[in-house]
Amino acid sequence: KNSRNSFIKRIKDKLEPVLLLNSVEELYGMLEKKKHNDQWVNSIKNKSIETNEILYTIFINLNKSNEFEKRIYFYLNQFVKKYEVKKKLYYEYDANFREKNDNYKCPNNYIFLSINLLLFFKKTKNLKFLNTALKLNDMLCSILDKLNSKLDLIMLLVALKAELDLVK
Repeated sequence: KNSRNSFIKRIKDKLEPVLLLNSVEELYGMLEKKKHNDQWVNSIKNKSIETNEILYTIFINLNKSNEFEKRIYFYLNQFVKKYEVKKKLYYEYDANFREKNDNYKCPNNYIFLSINLLLFFKKTKNLKFLNTALKLNDMLCSILDKLNSKLDLIMLLVALKAELDLVK
């Protein structure tokens, strides 16, 4: 708890005087304005899967209804497996979840996955998702000094606060 609070303080210090978001709801409000495709599940069959777009769309749909819960579980489970085995999330996968390139250095993907896993854990109480989110947040805290994007810092701040609330 003290360690996470220390990282939260460091993030806030890096972000000043940028507006800080304190909750997943505020982040949702900010990101919902971004263009997204509600037909995401049908659109990826036999095509490539752009990690950031899928994770963003899962985030937007997690708060809507249980309509997509099985599909969201499927995709989050795939990303959990990928991260747990290789400790990497690639920028793009094919329809069978095989890496399409060697680009895995997008911190935004790891942060988005963490937030989605925390939200899905809150909804389902499946500890597998909390466990992986804790690992992701540990890794993200270890590279905090390398994060320069204000959006990444804001999202990580929200993820760490959500983690503390859920672990409590």
